[in-house]
Amino acid sequence: SLTGIDVVLSGSDADTEYELVRDGAGNGNYRLGNGYPMTWEDVQAGTYKVRARKYGYNSCEEEMIGSVIVKQVQSPEATIELVNTAVACPGDEVTVRVKITGGGGPYKFTLLTNGNPEEKQILGNTYEFQYTPTGATIFQISQVSDAVCSKVYDPSIYIPTLDLAMSSLADFQIYSDKSNPVCHGTQVTL
Repeated sequence: SLTGIDVVLSGSDADTEYELVRDGAGNGNYRLGNGYPMTWEDVQAGTYKVRARKYGYNSCEEEMIGSVIVKQVQSPEATIELVNTAVACPGDEVTVRVKITGGGGPYKFTLLTNGNPEEKQILGNTYEFQYTPTGATIFQISQVSDAVCSKVYDPSIYIPTLDLAMSSLADFQIYSDKSNPVCHGTQVTL
């Protein structure tokens, strides 16, 4: 499959033809140099070298020095979740976990807390932190990257989100009839 990666030869001679060779096999598709760099676009994964020969002579081919390895790697993906609880109450401390799969560490990601960005960098693939909510909170991961790839989430399509809604009890007040006072230590039925 195609990788979206281009292979570039840093320079070419106008009287020389060049062939891109993948994994030791050429395809016979020579391109004439023009004195400038040459680009082969959107190549497949593999190990590449360039073969050269003088134009018009069908002369001996010579492999150029150097090679490039093109690998198609998986971009990192992030998820965010609550740990060991499904409900958060105001004032309770909760543990939030960001987990990254694919790619290879170290990783960087942007954590949005109610829209406020904070850059994080981790060596492993898991990041946990404690949070004490005072109200509903929305955590999102807007982008994640490793040393090779970066993924920016499009909120109109998908963005890893943890919507921390608050579970609360309704506030109740207890009233008593002033004509029927309750003394300390007296049992009452509500």
